[in-house]
Amino acid sequence: MTLALGCIFCCTGLMELLGLDTWLTELTHCPPEQSVVTQLQAGTPAQKLILAAAAVIMAPVCEECCFRGFLYRIMRQRSGILAAALADGLLFGAVHTSLVQLLPLTVFGAVQCLAYEKAKSLWLPVCIHMLFNLCSVIFILFCA
Repeated sequence: MTLALGCIFCCTGLMELLGLDTWLTELTHCPPEQSVVTQLQAGTPAQKLILAAAAVIMAPVCEECCFRGFLYRIMRQRSGILAAALADGLLFGAVHTSLVQLLPLTVFGAVQCLAYEKAKSLWLPVCIHMLFNLCSVIFILFCA
């Protein structure tokens, strides 16, 4: 579990250290974060609670069922573990609509596939995803 979180935080930190996040934002004129982050920062307390619950509970369950439970399993049957994990990770990163976060989320998605392989269950990736989103929500609400 710490490997998955470490991978995404290392990718994000490296991109920031190298200035890639700023460069991508300026080059593409895309916002550096997802719109839900802005909504979470600016919402009323009730809206923040609903968005936080959706991010920490609903999104991980739905996304892991879709990406690891469905797409990854199909791709793994056709291409093997590594290629399927990378493809699934790339799709996972892409649907989060943040070019700045594409690489870190791709790595996170691929590591989630490996966690799924190791555990032979969706519960490990779901729990890792919940923990990651919880850390993100806490950071957005209290540190950003």
